[in-house]
Formats: sequence, structure tokens, C-alpha cells
Amino acid sequence: MRRLAVKQPGPRTTVEDLGRRDVARYGVPPGGAFDPLGLRAANRLVGNSDGAAGLELTLMGPTLENTGDEPIVAALVGTAIEAALVRGDTRATVAAHRPFVVPAGGTLRLAAPLRAARAWLALSGGIEVRDVLGSRSTYVPGGFGGFQGRALRAGDEIMVGPPGAAAPERAWEDPTTNTRSDVHLGLLAGPQEAEFGPAVLEALCATPWQAQPTSDRTGVRLAPPDGETAPPFGAPPGIPPEGTTLGAVQVPPDGCPILLGPDRPITGGYAKPAIVVRAHLGRLARLRPGEVVRFERFTLDQAVALDERRIASLPRLRGDETSDG
Repeated sequence: MRRLAVKQPGPRTTVEDLGRRDVARYGVPPGGAFDPLGLRAANRLVGNSDGAAGLELTLMGPTLENTGDEPIVAALVGTAIEAALVRGDTRATVAAHRPFVVPAGGTLRLAAPLRAARAWLALSGGIEVRDVLGSRSTYVPGGFGGFQGRALRAGDEIMVGPPGAAAPERAWEDPTTNTRSDVHLGLLAGPQEAEFGPAVLEALCATPWQAQPTSDRTGVRLAPPDGETAPPFGAPPGIPPEGTTLGAVQVPPDGCPILLGPDRPITGGYAKPAIVVRAHLGRLARLRPGEVVRFERFTLDQAVALDERRIASLPRLRGDETSDG
């Protein structure tokens, strides 16, 4: 039997896959991993299909003990994760973005604070939980999906499926890893850019923004650092409710942007002058409260090229030369 016991859960560790499709008519957001491609990379590193369920870690990871009778291949995707494997008196450091083995009786400790807001842990065989509305992802506000509709708690036992294909031989290198002191996010024009005026993207890009402690999977909230005043965007008072998408930049009347996450409302009445380019969703998902964000305007061709580059970087399973992301 393949299973992991939760010794320490971390502040918010949830089961996530690539989310739900065609459920907006029920008032349910798509959910899923905040960085879908990051989870896909983790899954490929352990030989899983892209859509296998893994764990999304927030701010601090869990401590998990392999209480089954088989080793489990695992992989962590994130930025500078501090992790260790412990078995008896033996302790070994675990590197991110490459597969490693959690032996039977071994413990994976990720109790140190993450150096990013989120990371993803994949386990060979995927996490076995009930499928709800076409996904194993957790929707905490609705209390369903994932592990009993909630974040993990100490004492929970996670069941892991049978292992799949052989893991790739190389580590994953994310070509969009942020290397500057501030987090830079690319922007495309959104559906209401014209309603703000032609200079709205320039104003967004000229202003440094700071991620706020109230940020969550619904949306990452930004404000100018040190209590400065937001630029006078001249935001319209509201728009008829319309569908939302991951990474959309909403601007409420106070002028402080909200970058929508996977558990966002299905419809929204705040105008959206911009959207974060898809290749930078990993950066958005990892944004910690207090970090400074700067926006850069992208052309559609630039955004597509960067997205294709990130997809092309995904690990290929051994013997699979046809997978193209």
C-alpha cells in the first residue's frame, strides 16, 4: 500500500490538479494549481500524466511520513525550497525540480518557510481522492474536492496511486524563473483597456506595487509601497458582470489592482485593463506578501513566444518523444 501520513500540515496544503472545465454554469470556479504548468512539470518529473493530483504548498510545506510498504518517487517545483529526507539517524537535503525517492519509513520535511508563496509536490502515481465535477482539486470555500474539501491537517493519511512511467533523467529548468530583485510580470491589454484610456498600461508599468497580506487563491491584491497613493486610472465605476480568467488584472474604485487566481469569482464587475501573460503565472503564484512587483507591457507575439518556450522546457518521460506539452 502506498500512503503518506501528515505529521505537520503547513498553513495551507491542498490537493490540486489542473482544475475543472465547463463548471461556471454551476457557479464553481475552475480552481486547480495556481501555476498549472508548474504542476505539470512536477508530475512529469515523477512519471505521472500531466493531470495527476499533487499538493500545492502555501508559505510553508508539510512534514509527510511514508507509512506504506513501498518507496514513493516525489518531486518539488518551486523556488529555492528547503527540504530534507529523514530516515532514522540519516538526513539528506532534497533539491527542487528533480525527482527523489521517499523510502518506506522515511519522512519528507518541508517545515521551513518557503522562499516563495507557493510550491508544488508531485508523487508517483498521484494522490487518490474522489473526483468531484471532473477534478480532484480542492475548493475550500465550497467545502468539496481534494481531501475532504479542506486543507490538510495533522493526522490525515494521503493515499497514493500505483506508479506510472519511468521518471525523466534530467531536472527541470524553468526558463521564466525571476532573477531580479523585484518580481516582473508581463502584461497584455485586457478587455476594458480602452475604457481607462490609452495610458493605463503605461501607468500600471510605471508604478511599483507591493503584494498585500490579504492575497489568496481568489486573487493577489496589490497596493503602492509605503502607503503611497495609487495612480489616478480613472477607473469606470463598474461594468456588467462578465466572465473572468486566471491572471486577469481587475481595478476596483480604489485603483489598487487585484490579479485573479484559480478560485476567483466566476463573474466580476470590476473593469480589467490588462491580463498577466500565461508564461508568468508561475511568478504570480509564487508572489509572497510584501514582495514588490513591476509590470512590463508585452506584445502578443512576445507572450506567445515565451509561453511556447516554457512549454517546450517541460521534462519528457523516458521513451516518450511525442509529448509537446
